[in-house]
Amino acid sequence: MPNVNAKRGRLGAVPIRALESVEGIETMKKNRDTNDTKNLANGPGKLTKAPDINKNQNGLDLTGDELYTEDSDERVEVAEPVRIGLSKGKSKLLRFYVRGNRFVSKSKQQKPR
Repeated sequence: MPNVNAKRGRLGAVPIRALESVEGIETMKKNRDTNDTKNLANGPGKLTKAPDINKNQNGLDLTGDELYTEDSDERVEVAEPVRIGLSKGKSKLLRFYVRGNRFVSKSKQQKPR
């Protein structure tokens, strides 16, 4: 698991760059001032603005009551694209997305390794 802002060998964080909204979509559209469901949360800024995530929630447990993620029984094909725009670490498997998901920005849907 990749570390973000953590000492080597310690669990840090995994950056999430997009999400597919399944609930609260009308509220998210208002928060983003858009009707474009496809581009509602496909980038770090959009991802936090749409569901109104802010610095006050920093450090919350994502298995808690205020912010949470849910498991799905849906089987998906995970893509592991080559990382771009880096001078080091291009070969590390640190970027993943659900192949063909329409909520992932086009620039993220690169050819797999």
